[in-house]
Amino acid sequence: YEEYDELAALLQSGPDGGQDADQAQAAVKKAEACGGGKTGKMLTLDVDGEKRSKTTKRAIPTPNIPEPMPPQLAFMFTKISPEQKMYMWNVYTLIF
Repeated sequence: YEEYDELAALLQSGPDGGQDADQAQAAVKKAEACGGGKTGKMLTLDVDGEKRSKTTKRAIPTPNIPEPMPPQLAFMFTKISPEQKMYMWNVYTLIF
């Protein structure tokens, strides 16, 4: 994790830290102390002036959100709370 501090940050933000959560947390703290908490290539988008990827020249996808929002679709575009996320994670792990 010392080489891939962004991977450690992603693992730490997950709902289950896994068995190496302490090692990932130590790598994140070390990276924040050395680099000031800057993000690297994995967590940023590299786009040009036309909002297209510099590598593939594809447009960055945007969601098709209807205007005005119908009440029967509003639940699909709301952010889930941490409690809902943990509930869904527990159901998922119960199934598999």
